[in-house]
Amino acid sequence: MKPAILAILTTATTAMASPQQPLGPTITLSETHASISADGNTGMMDMNVQNPVYQNMNNIPCAITWNPNNMIPSSMDFDCHNGVYNISFPNGLSDIATFSLAVKYQSMMALYNLGPGGDWLCQFNTNETTREYCYLGGTIGYMPPN
Repeated sequence: MKPAILAILTTATTAMASPQQPLGPTITLSETHASISADGNTGMMDMNVQNPVYQNMNNIPCAITWNPNNMIPSSMDFDCHNGVYNISFPNGLSDIATFSLAVKYQSMMALYNLGPGGDWLCQFNTNETTREYCYLGGTIGYMPPN
């Protein structure tokens, strides 16, 4: 069954990430967070993508909503609010505590690995409506080599 996904791209926080491929001169993810509802039927992820080199590319919201009972396949991608940035999960997304996130801009891509042991922090049962909540405790930037 195909996951029910709503691509409403809005805000996000940051996480432990290891960028692996270039995405423009500088790319930053901020306000990145993900959550799973208490009933386990709704997953949400939000972030802002910024590229300070291009003034019209700052604080572009990206958001997705999906059913966490169905893995987001690696073949699926989501456009951010401006339609210029695109996000995907190269290994699919089945666990918000550990995953890879790709941010694409035109033909360039930056890959971030988010998981325990760094700035990607997860909490469980934070309130009656949230089973799991993960967030980036800061900002992740990426500058490709010259």
